[in-house]
Amino acid sequence: MATTITLPVEAIRRESLATAKSLGFPINESLPPLGERASTRTVDEIVDRLLCLNAVAMCACGFDRAQAHAWLSKENLTDKLTALERHFIEGDTGNGDLFLAEIESIDALLWAGGMERTLDVTSKRDPFPPTRVPNPSTDEDSNLFRTWIRPRSTLEIAAKCDLAICVHWGVRNAVLCYPKLLLTWGPPEIIEARHRAPEWLLSDQPWQEIPLDTRLGRDVAIHRQPPEDKGTPESTTSPEFVRRQSLRMRIAFNLGYPINPGLPFVALRNPKSKDEAVSRLLCLFAIGERTEGIGLRKVRAWLKSEGLQKAVTRDERACLEWSSRRPHPFTLYNVESIWTLAWALGLVEELDFGKDAGDDLSGLLPDIKKDESGAALRAKATLRPWEEILAACDLTDCIHWAIREANVKGWKQAGKVHPYAITERRRALKWLICAEAWNEIWLDS
Repeated sequence: MATTITLPVEAIRRESLATAKSLGFPINESLPPLGERASTRTVDEIVDRLLCLNAVAMCACGFDRAQAHAWLSKENLTDKLTALERHFIEGDTGNGDLFLAEIESIDALLWAGGMERTLDVTSKRDPFPPTRVPNPSTDEDSNLFRTWIRPRSTLEIAAKCDLAICVHWGVRNAVLCYPKLLLTWGPPEIIEARHRAPEWLLSDQPWQEIPLDTRLGRDVAIHRQPPEDKGTPESTTSPEFVRRQSLRMRIAFNLGYPINPGLPFVALRNPKSKDEAVSRLLCLFAIGERTEGIGLRKVRAWLKSEGLQKAVTRDERACLEWSSRRPHPFTLYNVESIWTLAWALGLVEELDFGKDAGDDLSGLLPDIKKDESGAALRAKATLRPWEEILAACDLTDCIHWAIREANVKGWKQAGKVHPYAITERRRALKWLICAEAWNEIWLDS
């Protein structure tokens, strides 16, 4: 590694957030910054990784693996391959699709080595520039190429890494919450590949162990049977019990989701009261009714008659001032939040994570067109025991992590429920167990 320097992490983060925002990405000002002390890889480490990636990517695109293996052996690079890369290069079988996204890292390493003037962390570029990188097809050695490498400063690489962190978070957030935004950016796997390279340059970890989820939920999925219940008596409100319920009840596993026992536990912190939960449900319902065609004046008057003006969020207030009857973007998936709150209030029997929200709410909610009051609903509602709500919240944490991991890794999506349903259910459950306002709920994994 090169000489360790002290990074101006706050200034780097301000610049990253400003750039990400200018590119149209959702931003998260609460993401932990880089460490204050950093150093980068040596020239030989950068070149070795670059040549290995280039050779493997060529094979993934159809180049003869035996010829590539012979060239890598001549360059003394076979021991620089990751286990997966070695298995792919040395075997006659194996799917190269796994490595197609990683070719985006080549461009990032070329930039880090001073061979590219700029690096756009969001756009796809040609991974095989003519005669740029020594490769198996020309059988040239890398000695001359190594003399051309002039690594960029640790500060430059750290700044690019921090931008990649912010952009990567934005893409993960959009995957679940605003999927249409992805059409204006590169695919998530490109963002991840552009994130992996600068993270590796600042790390002493092997390539395949770079924790891209350090700020996003870093643990690796475990595709095996969940832990068996040992039958040890414990408090039903302890974090361990809550997590074991999520795993022991086999809900997530049986729905096909990978499991991550290392996720942080949920905690009960200043939970909401029954009246607060009912008010939130009625506000979400009223906003949804507005998008179904009920007039603005009618909805405003009903909210006022129910004493709910202060329970409406800033975004919902803006929706009530919006003259168009087209659905406001943030109201499209309210039904899942409403369903979850109704379950927590005992108004529906089951919160099934194997299917979307049901139609049983129609008879429970007031008819705004007829100026029906929400008093009957308030009288009927009773909060479930907190251990039940905590267990459901922890289960959504586990499933939400699995969905995000599948999106980023390019795995086939598990479960039968659309990701937005899990997002909105998790939002409602998180809101119930903490002191934060509805529009301040943190849904990182």
